[in-house]
Amino acid sequence: MSDSRCRGLSPKNLLLACLVAAMTLSIGHSFFGFRYEEARPCWLESDRTGGPNLTTLQGDNDADEDRANLAVPVFVSESIGGSDLPLPTDPHDQNQLEKLLSLLRCSGTDTEDCFRFARLAGEAREARRLHTQNQRRFLQDSLAGSKQCSGFSGIRDQHPDLVPMPDWLRPRPYFQDAFADLSIVGLPKTGTTQLYEILGSHPSMIRLNPLRKENCAVYPRTRRDVSLDAPTSEAEETEKRQLQTNLYSFVKSMAASRSLHAKPRGAAPAVTLNGCVNFASVAFTWYYLRPVDRKFILLFRDPADWMWSSWNFFDQRGHLDKGGLGSHGWVTKRNYRSPELFHELIASRSKTLGGQWLVKWRCRSLEDPRLLVRMVGNRSVLFLKNEDLVPSRITLEGGLLDKVSAFAGIDPTKFDPNTYSQVMNCNNQKGFRSKCGNMTTAYKVSGGRSLLPETRVLIYLQFWEICNIWAVEFGIAYRDCLDAANSTAPI
Repeated sequence: MSDSRCRGLSPKNLLLACLVAAMTLSIGHSFFGFRYEEARPCWLESDRTGGPNLTTLQGDNDADEDRANLAVPVFVSESIGGSDLPLPTDPHDQNQLEKLLSLLRCSGTDTEDCFRFARLAGEAREARRLHTQNQRRFLQDSLAGSKQCSGFSGIRDQHPDLVPMPDWLRPRPYFQDAFADLSIVGLPKTGTTQLYEILGSHPSMIRLNPLRKENCAVYPRTRRDVSLDAPTSEAEETEKRQLQTNLYSFVKSMAASRSLHAKPRGAAPAVTLNGCVNFASVAFTWYYLRPVDRKFILLFRDPADWMWSSWNFFDQRGHLDKGGLGSHGWVTKRNYRSPELFHELIASRSKTLGGQWLVKWRCRSLEDPRLLVRMVGNRSVLFLKNEDLVPSRITLEGGLLDKVSAFAGIDPTKFDPNTYSQVMNCNNQKGFRSKCGNMTTAYKVSGGRSLLPETRVLIYLQFWEICNIWAVEFGIAYRDCLDAANSTAPI
């Protein structure tokens, strides 16, 4: 109350005025769920059609969380939506209505619309508050989830599974030929087979093994927590020695195979190509040989599409698939999975066996590229996006063909058009000899149904921090994932 209004007031009248003001503020707080000075006439925020513009009612996220839903008296809320707004007959209700109209700044001709807009505003605030709470919860899970991705942290200057090693298992000088000049190392289900076939169609490329894309030493892809400091038992030492023996045999045979398939003397130098996407095996072999002047390509994919594709492609033995697995561990049509089940597993995180598999799979997208950079440095790695493999984009200036050609030092015009214009090893077609035709995410094993929209948003929220790391450390940006924190889509 200003000084001009206070002149001439007796203490009694002043006290009475203060009580009235306090009651008014109390009523305003009860009806609106926020402070009186923040109340605004709802129709001032409506659009030209006369309806409320609810996007302007979202307000600040922090403030919204502290506000309760906008409430109206029972006798008013029961009448909203009808053709007429009956006036209360009880004197107390009449007094309450008059004060509410005053606070809403309603005139007598728009009372019904005013109450309707007020209720809509309250519902919008409540929906926004719940959505914000869910977003923050999933983003906190994202921050905590990336800290769980600690695989390969024990691998530094040496690989723990190569120490100690007897002399008879140490690499020979000619073993260097067993490691390809250019290796596609992942991530699985990001288009590695497609890229391998495109690169293999170039006359300057020679496949490390003409009969097989993935030439990998025997090494468990899940063996990611090895450390030099960890105590080992006799059984673990025996397993380590067996891994070293297998590696020695593998590298020796690959070196011999490469000499058989080498280009004749006098021919133009070729770039050897391998496509092992078991990155744990790639790292194991690289630390064993320590080859120089080698280059690597690693593909990323939209997180939601990547998780959905992987889940529909690989088997989940022990907790989902009980039979009907193919010879390569691929899921066959006899196994059924639904988009709803996938959503539940994504939401469960590590609380279910299926959720644990998905969490570990998500961590691969952070652990693999980070170890690769630690091994060989950024200059020896080319990071690409699966989406750039689409035939309509692959030949664009500065597109994928130009990037891989500049990286590998080959002529970008010599790739086979019949190869890069095809899409293979996707959808329900498995293997590089299978052409996909139209791209789809409706997999047969999931009943021919696609990923749920709300699952896509949930995956983006769980990947949010990892997507930011992709953008900063590897130059791979997926805008939908980066903007997940501001999404208003349902979860």
